[in-house]
Amino acid sequence: MIDCQCKNCTLNNNICQWSLPIRQAGLLAGRQGGGMIKLMVIDDEKGICDFVHDFFKRRGHKVVTLTTPQKAIEAVDEEMPQIVLLDIMMGPVNGLDILKSIKEKYKKIKVVMVTVADDPETRKKAMELGADGFVTKPFTTQYLESVVAAKVEEISR
Repeated sequence: MIDCQCKNCTLNNNICQWSLPIRQAGLLAGRQGGGMIKLMVIDDEKGICDFVHDFFKRRGHKVVTLTTPQKAIEAVDEEMPQIVLLDIMMGPVNGLDILKSIKEKYKKIKVVMVTVADDPETRKKAMELGADGFVTKPFTTQYLESVVAAKVEEISR
């Protein structure tokens, strides 16, 4: 029996059920495929959530959005996404606190921080807490897609 180290899955026939959709996604090595990964977008701006949702859904992925950051950890527990796109500044809720909570529970979930202000101190703090990448608003769809594809490739290794 294979001992899975991801702590985010259940094994079924010795196959990690958490990373299987990623390997099937075809997003490896820059290829677009017909498979599916699960993304979660946590941003208090509904327009951003809707835009990212529609963009990745058209590419065959499951996308869950959350505009109430107070429920972020509960939503991650329930949905178990492989990748989270997390806004840093969401009113009274700090995305860095959410990042810390996600990484304490689920080290294998890739968390990409999304921010308007590309502040070096905030970036350093996020990296210390386990952030897996950054996207600065405004972003192009090509850039966002390349960041997500890179995270998918990292997960599949």
